[in-house]
Amino acid sequence: MKKVTAIFICAMILVLMPCLMQAKDGKEVRKEFSGIKVIDISTVSGDVTIKVHDSDKVTVDLFYDVDVEDAFEYKISDRSSRVEIKEEWHGRSTWGEVRWTLAVPKGIDIEFSTASGDFDASGPFGSVKVSTASGDIEVRDTKGDVSVSTASGEVTLIKAYGGNKVSTASGEITIKESNAKSRLSTASGDIRVSKMEGDLKFSTASGDIEVSDCKGTFKLSCASGTIVVEKVSFTGASSFSTASGEVEVVLAESCKYDLELSTASGDVTLDYNGQEVRGYFEFEARKRRGRISCPFGFDNEEEFKKHGETYLKKSFTRNGDDPQIFMTTASGHVTLKK
Repeated sequence: MKKVTAIFICAMILVLMPCLMQAKDGKEVRKEFSGIKVIDISTVSGDVTIKVHDSDKVTVDLFYDVDVEDAFEYKISDRSSRVEIKEEWHGRSTWGEVRWTLAVPKGIDIEFSTASGDFDASGPFGSVKVSTASGDIEVRDTKGDVSVSTASGEVTLIKAYGGNKVSTASGEITIKESNAKSRLSTASGDIRVSKMEGDLKFSTASGDIEVSDCKGTFKLSCASGTIVVEKVSFTGASSFSTASGEVEVVLAESCKYDLELSTASGDVTLDYNGQEVRGYFEFEARKRRGRISCPFGFDNEEEFKKHGETYLKKSFTRNGDDPQIFMTTASGHVTLKK
């Protein structure tokens, strides 16, 4: 039995050997350019990796291994201080592996578009503009604006110190460390950010938003997701709203600016985390299905009608009437914590 097994294994190795050898038969291309300020890359399915080096030259390395030689075509050219890279595929049943690796000077601008290729870039870069259908994107260390649009790819930005504008249909967005104006939106993916400063506006239709160790003005909204904000400081009036999820905000320092926290059918929680509680506070919840919890006594309590339902409104003022804090839910629990 052992002899038969050994013969079978040897036969399989002989059968697979041409394929293994073919995997090593891929072709390589290298180009080098000087005086370049912009890299413009357009791929179909090729993955792209870009790294900064100390040279003032741009080096382009291409590796490709395709089943039909004429199926893959590439173009590498330079004009007007730009390197332009483009790949094309011919035929419906062709396949192969394509990898682009670039070494570029510091501060160069990047433009990239692809159907399904991944993009991985380590700066410092100037501006970065990326558009994909389903490829994943990771960019580190940018000084200029970053603009990213993808249908189903995941987006990760690290040390993005220019303005950030990211939109996805179903991919997740992650940003770690930024001090610029940021606009993030996704239809069904989550948004996760940390160590950010600036004017921050995030929105998602059915994903969650998670924020930690951030400082700035915030406008965060979800249709059916949850918003969790931890160790946050404010530099201006801010709002957090969701239709059917929860809103939870934990402060890193006492709030000095107006806040609005609202949800239609979830809980709303504002946790001062041991910081000074001051300002005018107003709470609103539906009488039949809502609840209001507060460690302080109320100055005013009333009932009112809205959309045919009876609502409760409770308020108090502590250590001055600034800032103004509004917390609202229809059928959830509104909670203020010291």
